[in-house]
Amino acid sequence: MSDLLNSASLVMIPSGYKEDIVYSAVPTDGSGDLSFTRSSNGTRINSAGLVEVTPWNLLQESETFISGWTNASGSSVTANTTTAPNGTTTADTFSVATINYSTLYRGISLSLGIYTQSIYAKKGTKNWLYILDLNGASARAWFDLDTGVVGTVASGFTATIESVGNGWYRCVLTQNTNNTPVYFQFGLSDADNTTQPSSTGTAFIWGAQVNIGATAKPYFPTTDRLNVPRLTYQNGGGGCPSLLLEKQSTNLALQSQSFTSPWAIASDAGTNPVITQNYGISPDGTQNAVRIQLARTNINSSYSQVYQYPINITSGQPYTWSVYLKSLSGTPTISIIGDFGRPPVTLTSEWVRYTGTATAGSSQTQLEIAILGSNYATGNSLTADFLAWGYQFEASSYPTSYIPTTSASATRVADACSKTGISSLIGTDFTIFFDGIESIGGEYSRYIVLKGTGGAYVNYIALEGAPNNTISANVNSGGGASVFSSISGSFTNGQRIKMALRCKNNDFAFYINGALIGSQASGSVPTTADLYLGYYVDYTDNYNKVNQVAIFNTGLSNADLIALTTI
Repeated sequence: MSDLLNSASLVMIPSGYKEDIVYSAVPTDGSGDLSFTRSSNGTRINSAGLVEVTPWNLLQESETFISGWTNASGSSVTANTTTAPNGTTTADTFSVATINYSTLYRGISLSLGIYTQSIYAKKGTKNWLYILDLNGASARAWFDLDTGVVGTVASGFTATIESVGNGWYRCVLTQNTNNTPVYFQFGLSDADNTTQPSSTGTAFIWGAQVNIGATAKPYFPTTDRLNVPRLTYQNGGGGCPSLLLEKQSTNLALQSQSFTSPWAIASDAGTNPVITQNYGISPDGTQNAVRIQLARTNINSSYSQVYQYPINITSGQPYTWSVYLKSLSGTPTISIIGDFGRPPVTLTSEWVRYTGTATAGSSQTQLEIAILGSNYATGNSLTADFLAWGYQFEASSYPTSYIPTTSASATRVADACSKTGISSLIGTDFTIFFDGIESIGGEYSRYIVLKGTGGAYVNYIALEGAPNNTISANVNSGGGASVFSSISGSFTNGQRIKMALRCKNNDFAFYINGALIGSQASGSVPTTADLYLGYYVDYTDNYNKVNQVAIFNTGLSNADLIALTTI
């Protein structure tokens, strides 16, 4: 942190987090940690530049093995009986009966793809653990918890075992699913390649995980999985992540990765499209991108298309489409969506997320990936051979992070990050600081709010954005007209913004990127105790990437505000 930030009473630099919490760097005793909710899954761009589900552990209740888990054929679990690999007494005893497939399992709903299962296990009276495939069909790999070696592995699967100390091993099984995954399931046995124990027995278990891809990611503990903050690296601010805070949005496009039914194919004076599943490596790093081959003849009315129809929409509402595409041959020009002017896009040999926004003029539209004659579109190629992944269509004036779908639409709930009862960290004279990415996208947004008692806009301080990409500071003390209000000129979406507001009685100053936006030598400062990032009361259309937030329980000088906000 800079010398100035070292003097702050609260600093949030996105780094440490777990379910429900974003840790503050200052203070370190937990009194500044922010509560976080989303109540749904979400995706982010990870440090490798890949689209990643957050959290990457797709399994709920990864350590309890009681809530939501099912005992099969006489098995049972006793909670918190021994020391886990993380040093806490949270590992469980798993007991099995002398019945074939005496197992423990939990339901999981995933699309087709490459997945890696893992679980930490330690020998009890049984030393062989086996893991079934995600379809719950049969055992696919055996692991010796005594010698630390992998036993039999079914064809088409890969397995590894890793010692993590104190007799614990991480057992890992990877598969490319042929059917929709339904279970994480495992059992104990007396020997390799058998699923029926000759006697009752036990082993210790902890930390189950399922993640996308062919390698086991670092273990991430889960309960309900829903309230995990997203640290995205697509931030324009260097190598550090930003905390991603987005509005609620729904992907109306079904089967967004597989392009199977209700997607259909059609052609006229052309060739029906050819769709090949799992052909290439997608933006999530796994081999689940679809290959689409299109061809048409050189006449005005010819076309070849993959489409989904109808999609019900609301006339007059803005909608945004987005899809990841990568050419396998040349730089063809194709159309992405019908009834919205069919904007052409030209593909390259690199993955690009193509996006577009338009206002609906009817109650239905057609999603498509097509090459079209001039009667339908302008400039489309005669042939196109490319990879496609992650089609999204949402009621929004800008694209939000990718929301995967299968047979039904999917909704990502709005992110909410806040901390209440921190008046001691704010004080009476104070400065608030925000470093993030300008991403209003034509809608209102609140970057940071401090709130005291009273109604929604009583004893209230906010740094907020408007659809014209201006940013304002507003201070209200006791209701009525604003005590202080200052508004900036227009900024550019995607631009990094560092802003600070000094609040002292009869001394207000607002700076953005090292420049004074406004000041005032009159007005009283309201008493505040609660901090909100992004969402507050009525502005649910937030789209912020937060690099840093700080509160100083003193009014910083103009020189300090310039130094703090200069990029």
